[in-house]
Amino acid sequence: MGRKRNPEKSKQLILDVSRTLFLEKGFDETSIQDIIDELGGLTKGVIYHYFDSKADILATILNENSDNVKKYEIEGQNGFDKIQNLLKNSFGNNECQDFCFMARITSGSAEVLGNRFHYHFNYFEPIINNLVIEGVQDGSINTDYPNEVAELSVLLIKIWLSSEVNDRTELELCRRVSFIRLTLDTIGVPLISDEIENQMNYFFRVLKTEEVY
Repeated sequence: MGRKRNPEKSKQLILDVSRTLFLEKGFDETSIQDIIDELGGLTKGVIYHYFDSKADILATILNENSDNVKKYEIEGQNGFDKIQNLLKNSFGNNECQDFCFMARITSGSAEVLGNRFHYHFNYFEPIINNLVIEGVQDGSINTDYPNEVAELSVLLIKIWLSSEVNDRTELELCRRVSFIRLTLDTIGVPLISDEIENQMNYFFRVLKTEEVY
């Protein structure tokens, strides 16, 4: 009698193999049979035991990425520090790779990608707003324009998550970040440090460079 496979390991193997194939071939060009061929003996029936379709496999992978984002612990001594740390984490290398993964494999599936972007944006928007309020209350953000500061901070996240990011050049994306930084600096709230801007620029460079894969 053959050894019984661990159900969770089988499911994770399907996800890992699918992720690799989606990156190599793209989501639309990867078939269920392609996935089966790389599973080392698992059958189509096993795939459909865990997933309804190829799109369901993709959704599960993207949900894993979403869960990783939600695990952030926003640390900092005050609201200002917490916003800066959130921005640093958002554009960190691991998250950059996850975003590029989503953008690349779903290039022919705009609806899937767009829904995921909106999901993330709706998650981040109230967090940013609350941190700005916290910063004003604790004195770390000294401004007569708290609502505007919140809107600009959220806009940075929107640039990151916007489905339009695929339609803009690296230069256009970097210029938008520079403009937002200049605006925040002008009203006395320098949330975007050199380190954060460099991380953002690196993020856009990786996103726009096929050779990184």
